[in-house]
Amino acid sequence: MDNYLEQGRNITTALNELDKFFIEINALKYLLINTLDKFLDSSTKFKASNHKESHHLSNSEYLVPWCNISIAIFDKKRRKLTDDLAYRFINFQFSFSDESVAIPNQIDRPLIHISSSGIRHDSEWFIKYPIEEILYFDEEPGSFSLENNAIIWSNYDYGDKFWHYSIDLLKINSHNFQELLINPVYRLLHEEPLQIVPNSALDNALIRYENLESIIK
Repeated sequence: MDNYLEQGRNITTALNELDKFFIEINALKYLLINTLDKFLDSSTKFKASNHKESHHLSNSEYLVPWCNISIAIFDKKRRKLTDDLAYRFINFQFSFSDESVAIPNQIDRPLIHISSSGIRHDSEWFIKYPIEEILYFDEEPGSFSLENNAIIWSNYDYGDKFWHYSIDLLKINSHNFQELLINPVYRLLHEEPLQIVPNSALDNALIRYENLESIIK
């Protein structure tokens, strides 16, 4: 077979597989969106509202290196639910390529980064590697800490704390969705310890880091 024909076939096959992959991603996104509005119904402290989606285009503008679903978290008693009054934003960043999956010394692969933040992720503020300390603590002093080699905390001197953890995207399915994406967020949001049971779905899907020094610059 001529080289250009084989190359063409490989490209078409890859694009067909990519389309199937993104169909599955869309199904996961819909499941997540339908869950987020009610996942805090049992909470006495918080409620969730106003989910929004965003995405980032590659240089060619044909691919999406990452897309994000964010939801605003409010005090349970608050009636006016606007972004400027939110207690936190929870971001679910679906990362497929480029710097959003480029964890040092690990194989690049699709990930989902789940984080608490003071803002919704956009094209200028999103999780990428290596993590640039100056982006987090330039205006407000603080430091990072690492829990269970998996949860990265941003600890600000004025008292606020934000967190993020990451999951191997290909290990998520409809059966473990709640355990991987919803239950940890609920516990971390309520400042409860995240219990990682050995050999559980969460234990097997969490992205772990050797140490902070390996991912911070």
